Amino acid sequence: MLFRFKYLLFVILLTGVAADAIALNGCARFLLWRPSATATALGGSGVATYNSAFSLYYNPALLTETGGVDIAGSYVKPLPFFENIVQSYGGIVYRLDEKSVLGCSANLIWRGGQMHTSEGGNYLGNDGDDYLFSGHFKIAYAQEIMGGVACGLAAGLMHHEVASDDFIVWADVVPSSVRKLLFDLGFFKSDLFTEASLILSPQELPPLLRSTGPAYDPPGLSIGLSLLNLGTTITFGNEEYADPPPSLLLIGAAWCPVTSNWLQLRLVTDLEKQLVESSLLDYIRTGTELRWMQTLIFRGGYVLDTYGPRNSYPVWGAGLLFKFGSINVSRYNASLVPCWHFDMRLSWRLS
Repeated sequence: MLFRFKYLLFVILLTGVAADAIALNGCARFLLWRPSATATALGGSGVATYNSAFSLYYNPALLTETGGVDIAGSYVKPLPFFENIVQSYGGIVYRLDEKSVLGCSANLIWRGGQMHTSEGGNYLGNDGDDYLFSGHFKIAYAQEIMGGVACGLAAGLMHHEVASDDFIVWADVVPSSVRKLLFDLGFFKSDLFTEASLILSPQELPPLLRSTGPAYDPPGLSIGLSLLNLGTTITFGNEEYADPPPSLLLIGAAWCPVTSNWLQLRLVTDLEKQLVESSLLDYIRTGTELRWMQTLIFRGGYVLDTYGPRNSYPVWGAGLLFKFGSINVSRYNASLVPCWHFDMRLSWRLS
């Protein structure tokens, strides 16, 4: 009897977390799941920092900071207590000339069948082996404009599958799907207040680091602004299942108070407003990064939910840098079970 009570309590908790994750204030809430382990380890901050193919998710204007060709990918189980919910991301960026860049990406979600129980906690079965698939496929263009300010635009096709029976997938129900065009707009400016950074004397690095370590980031302050997932109402079959997309307004800043070829400290923050919510501000994301010898990176951050501390949590992570890429990991607990998040990046300059 005690076991059944604990089991029922656990199912109720999972139901509450899952309901919060797909709350229908805005449809296709999977678009809010961050794909980059690098940015996740910084509290999810990515609007004004990191010039990689992950920038297609956070701020298309950041693409102008890439050097040539950049390929990025990631893997995570965002709700680890549901083993068959998986998120995977892939992106590629190509520099057209000194001022313009083109990129494309795919942010993919697979959601498998879930277990069902009665009110008494008895097992009733599951949804079967079929997976629901959702994805967001983007193409973006960014260019430097007046005064070194970069502007980026992106258009994406969102494909989202849900259950046709009131959003619950039963074994005998064929999933329904919807497709929608969504748009992004971003701005970025770097090299502000460079005199506010302490530039340490360069050190003679070992030959291995000199040959493989990437160039360190410039000093000063960077700022970014992006509007993501802009579009019209998403409708499933009839107006009863119509909701706005999960549009976001993100404002971010990144500052390097200390920089050199062997040591760099970076502080980042993003302010997040979900346009479908009535609150003034939804999340404050902060992070700190320490880069040592152009090879090792240590990261830590915090996600502050302005609604209350119950949904706030710390994050941490690390990375390994190479001349042609990086490997990164983050660790956080946004729900009931801690989650690992991995990403990899390959990058090289074109002659």
